[in-house]
Amino acid sequence: MSWMLSWVLLLIYTAIIFYLIYKLKFFHLEGLGKWTPSFFFLLKLFAGAALWFIYTKYYTDRSTSDIWKYFDDSKVMYDALYTHPGDFFRMLSGLGDNTPHIELTYYHNMLNWYRMFDNNLLNDAHIVIRFNALVRVFSLGNYFTHSLLMCFLAFIGLTSIYKIVYPAIKEWRSAAGAIIFLLPSLLFWSSGVMKEGIMLFGFGILVYQTFQFFIDKKTWRIALLLMGAGFLLFSKFYVIVGVIPPLLAAIIVMKNRNHEFWKFFLVFALLFSVGFSLRWIAPEREPLRLLSNKQNDFLRKSRGGTYLWNDSVIAYLTPEQHSDLVQKNDTVFHIRKGANYYYWINPALEDTFFVKNNSDSSNYKLITDSPRAGSLLKANYLEPNFKSFLSETPRSLFHSLFRPFLWEGKNPMLLLPALENLLFILLLSFAIFFRGKISNPEVFGFCLTFSILLFVVIGISTPVLGALVRYRIIAQPFLFVALLMLIDREKVMRKFSWLMKLGI
Repeated sequence: MSWMLSWVLLLIYTAIIFYLIYKLKFFHLEGLGKWTPSFFFLLKLFAGAALWFIYTKYYTDRSTSDIWKYFDDSKVMYDALYTHPGDFFRMLSGLGDNTPHIELTYYHNMLNWYRMFDNNLLNDAHIVIRFNALVRVFSLGNYFTHSLLMCFLAFIGLTSIYKIVYPAIKEWRSAAGAIIFLLPSLLFWSSGVMKEGIMLFGFGILVYQTFQFFIDKKTWRIALLLMGAGFLLFSKFYVIVGVIPPLLAAIIVMKNRNHEFWKFFLVFALLFSVGFSLRWIAPEREPLRLLSNKQNDFLRKSRGGTYLWNDSVIAYLTPEQHSDLVQKNDTVFHIRKGANYYYWINPALEDTFFVKNNSDSSNYKLITDSPRAGSLLKANYLEPNFKSFLSETPRSLFHSLFRPFLWEGKNPMLLLPALENLLFILLLSFAIFFRGKISNPEVFGFCLTFSILLFVVIGISTPVLGALVRYRIIAQPFLFVALLMLIDREKVMRKFSWLMKLGI
């Protein structure tokens, strides 16, 4: 009975959301028809269903499946609502949940509440688990209700982004709608019950309300932009750090459009200097150290292998050394005598030591045992210094801008991003040969600097191609918008008049 009721409720929620999209002025997209927003949202629902199908039929391990692992963990939190409601609300809010009782009773029974490694960044899994636990209150456990609401949050964020960029490229007619709502990677990855939906919601609200506040000075917008910043902070910490410099610079340029290049340069130089000064004030929060820790963790997990720990050290065996792992019972392991392995004394996995021809019979507990990532990119472990970052930046930026190549698109999840890269190359070529005058320097500066900064950060910290095409979705539309703003549409149409027949 509850199963049938959950589907009836899903239909009711869907009807309400479509009604809101059609009636509310916020969702009306300038330059597009009245039914277009509803059509775009319908596409998101189809994309969400496709994501469910792929992660249910082809990636059948729910403990590692991105759409299921946080959904399943949320049931542990949700069940407390009926047995210990106080515990539920403490976990949902994060206030007063740091107790041995809650950690042992609930968090230790979740597979994804704790990180494998602590890199001093906020754990963005928590907000997705809490989202799912809250939605379970009125979804009756129906996954598609969670998908529907996550799609709606992402759609609010995308609509906000559209309202920012459309005035800057309105001469390109429907290009803004295509870039924001129809880019395959952005459409696909923002339609599942994952962090991307919450990230887009927070990002769109933060940026749109900030721009609008400095136009109309309505104080209620401050509450909304702070709300957006909060969602972004807890869903994708590096995105909020990356958006602050270009957003501040854009606001300054909005006040006075003279010397806009130098204003962007000075804001970035000042904020970067402040960030790097943390090396002497709070070294654990210094940007280069945080980014190198994140990249090191990602690279270790992507290269696969076995991580073990005891009270003294963390040990590592490569994927090829699986036979060197000896299991004594359900929870205790040791490393075969004569084996070679790495170990760390520091929990942050700094100061690596190498053991050759092991003679130690210490007992260990298993942290993780995983295969090598199939689309691992060439990368070196970053060190928290300028030399290491400068040496890795060119290759990382190239990967994030141009990979996957067309011949690497062996499945739709890589083929579509490869086609997007061809679009990027086409727009870049047009921007070079049909250069026009920039009419909106604050939007152009924001789009270009934010996208390039994020492409660098994502390229450096994400050494797996499959993950890279997913993480870059927040930066990609802004890069395309910046390139369109550089192109003189009249010059292009004089050269390629047939494009007008396509409605471009």
